[in-house]
Amino acid sequence: MSNMISEIRKFDLNNEVQTVLVPVTIIMGRYDLTVPHRPTQEFFEHLQAPSKEWMWFEQSAHSPNYEELEKFTQKIIKTITY
Repeated sequence: MSNMISEIRKFDLNNEVQTVLVPVTIIMGRYDLTVPHRPTQEFFEHLQAPSKEWMWFEQSAHSPNYEELEKFTQKIIKTITY
């Protein structure tokens, strides 16, 4: 990561992906310090998709799949069986 940090800081996902043809769900831990929510939210707002959902995990940081396993699992099951 240390070798890539300068490139990562310059990378703008908004310039790379504007439209997808599948539904999108963004899952964010409320206390995530690894992936800042503001640029993620901006990306989400500008992304064109058939449907979009933003989901906060209020008791999580970067790993809701571990930190709120039951809620995360239920969300995944609900999404793939829809």
